[in-house]
Order: sequence, then structure tokens, then C-alpha cells
Amino acid sequence: MIISKFNKFVTSKNNTKYVYNSISNSLLNISAEIFSFLNTNSQQKNIELPEKFFDKETIETLQKAKVLTLSDQDEIDKIHLKMLMSRFDKTKMNLTIAPTQACNFDCTYCYEEFRPNINMNEQTEEKIVQFIINSKPKNLFITWYGGEPLIKFDSIKRISQALIDNNINFNSSIITNGYLLSKSIIEQIDKLRIIKIQITLDGYERNHNSRRFLVNGKPSYRTILNNIKSLLSSNSSENTLLNIRVNLDKSNYEHYIDYRRHLLSILKQYNRRVQIYPGWVTGKTNPKLTCLTQPEISKFLLNNSSSYYPDNNFVECMARHINSYLIGPTGEIYKCWHNLGNSEFSLGNINKDEPTIDERLLSRFVIGTDPYLHQECQQCSILPICWGGCPMERYENRYNNFNHNTCNKYKDNITAFLTKHINKKED
Repeated sequence: MIISKFNKFVTSKNNTKYVYNSISNSLLNISAEIFSFLNTNSQQKNIELPEKFFDKETIETLQKAKVLTLSDQDEIDKIHLKMLMSRFDKTKMNLTIAPTQACNFDCTYCYEEFRPNINMNEQTEEKIVQFIINSKPKNLFITWYGGEPLIKFDSIKRISQALIDNNINFNSSIITNGYLLSKSIIEQIDKLRIIKIQITLDGYERNHNSRRFLVNGKPSYRTILNNIKSLLSSNSSENTLLNIRVNLDKSNYEHYIDYRRHLLSILKQYNRRVQIYPGWVTGKTNPKLTCLTQPEISKFLLNNSSSYYPDNNFVECMARHINSYLIGPTGEIYKCWHNLGNSEFSLGNINKDEPTIDERLLSRFVIGTDPYLHQECQQCSILPICWGGCPMERYENRYNNFNHNTCNKYKDNITAFLTKHINKKED
């Protein structure tokens, strides 16, 4: 029996003692005596538990929560196995389809500026449909991406309708700036099985328009907000969820909480369908921007989150999933959204008579970015609630000598987040 290295010990403002375990994502209220013993002996193996503190029921509770375990490595291996089973599950397919690289916006932090304005033709659309049919997925989820995908809404319609006609079980989402989300498009959303839409609003109107304007320099905020209201009030999209992303850097992050509250009040009758969350502008998108560092992001979230408890609901990123790809407008195949238009990362092309996948590049993404095969991550006490961060950043660190910080907000802050959660609960 050992005391797990994945434990964290927390004392609340009321001096109540807790132990958290990241493998089970469990938080237990324990006596001061048990707290002291576990904390003091946390580095020792094959310990003997004092019977006066550890009765049979207590030991069973601590074992169930993985606070006490026979082997931390066995527990990590079980999580890794779960991760691998998800990664190599071919019954599921996630496709991101970019029908165009063109965009009607000229955002200040855009990372897609190098991409030419290429649109998908009907031959490529047909090849995509045939690729999906041949793959025979039981569950297919499509994300419509760009550029601005609504520029090529006709492609979205044709591909979706062809899948419906061939009895393919699928749903989809769309990532759009929202400017072209007209009433005529909204009326078709449910029919085309679009169940989720992501739109970006970068804060109050003045700030948003200084960052997210049309290619002709004109403002976009009011049109987008009106389109959002039309979307939420339409009977044709009453089951569609709306994610509103607010991209933050040092120029606007201090206004996020007030703006989120303001937006929720405007959309209050639709709040059950609306999620508003921060996105972080990175130096990858524009080195000249004053981006927040990971410690600064963690500090912001620690002071402004509505929930502080760790989320361990694991969903494998498409970059590491064996049966998930991004398909560009000329049929090129990638593993990551950021790679669109970059031939260095193209695994193949859907338009070839017999499409083949670059197995070297595929293995680098699927295996080479695995945090459970990385020694530093294996030693980290929050690995089970981190999952290793962005696979593309891990790829660049390993193969291109980058130095991205792939750790999540809980790194070096897990005790602070847990303390916030406990104190909020005790109030």
C-alpha cells in the first residue's frame, strides 16, 4: 500500500482538512489526524496505517478515491489505456471541413493571413462524401471551418444533403464570425443538422470593432449581434446551441467579466442555449500582440471563474485521433486546424484516385505527441486532469524545437483552485 503521488492536501478557511486525488478526481473531507499522517508520509512506500485512525471503512474509502493505492503506475496505465482506446476508435469520425480559405474579415490577430482565397469545387465535395461513405463511421461529427465557411454555404448544403441522402448518421457545428448568418441561412440550420454554432465577439462594440472588422475596414459588431438575436429567436434553430467566444489579451481581458454579464443580460431568455467563454490570443497568431502568459491566464481564471473544480471529462483532440482529419478546399488532408494551407503538414489529398496518408506525419501526431510517453508529464501530479495540452504545440516542441508551455491552468495552481472551490462551498 502506498500514498498516491497524485494527492493534494488542502486546508479550508474554516480549517477543515481535505485530500484531493487527480486520478479519481475525488475530494474527501478527512480528519486532522489522517490529513497529517498522509501528508507527512506522502513520499514513503509500503507504509503501515495506524489502526486508531484508519479503520476498515476509512481505508476502503481512501482506496476507492485512489488516495491509497497499490501502484500509481498501474492507475496511470489504466488512464492511458482509456485514452488509447478513444484515440483508435474507428467507429467515430470527426471531420473538420474548410470549404474556403477566403474570409470577409481582417482581424488584427489572425493566423490565417498567409492563406490564399481558395474555394472548394463540386468535385472535391463529391470526393469528401465518397471518403465518408467508404469509411463507414457509426458516428460522424463535422465542423465547418474556414476562412469564413458561410462564404461557401452552398458547399455546406451540398455535402450535408448528400450525406443525408446516403443515410449517414451525422451532426455538425460551424465556426463563423457570424456576419453572414442571414435569416435565409438560419432557416436551413436544423435541416442541415447543424447543432452548434461558434461566434466570436471581442467585448464591447468599440473594442470588438477595433480588432474584428471587415476587409474594407467597416465595423462588424452590430450586424453580428443582430444575427445572433435572429438565430436564437428563430423556430428553425431552436435546438441549436450557441458558443460565444471572447478572444482576450492584455488589451481587453480586464473587461471580460463585465462584458459577459452584459451579454447574458441581453440574451437572458436564451441563456440555456448560450455559452460564453474566453479564448486566449497567442503569440502564434501575432507576435506583436500583448498576449497573456500561462501564469497570467491561470491567475485570471482563479479570480474570475464560476467553477473552480477540475474537469476530467476527456475528449481526444482530432490531431491525435486516428480517424479524424481536416480537409481543405482543394482536398488536402491535415491533422490540425492551424495547418490549413501549409503543405508541410499535408498528409495527402482526397482528390487522388487512391488517397494515401503520410504515415510518418500521422504517427508523429498520434503517437509522438502522447503525454503519457513523455517523462516530464509522467512525473506530473496533475497529468490525469491535464491530458498534455495542445497536440500541435507538443508536435512543435518535439520536432521543430519550439518551447510552448503546454501545461494547463492547474499546473502549480491546483491547490489554489481547490481552496477556492472548498471555500465557496463552505460559505
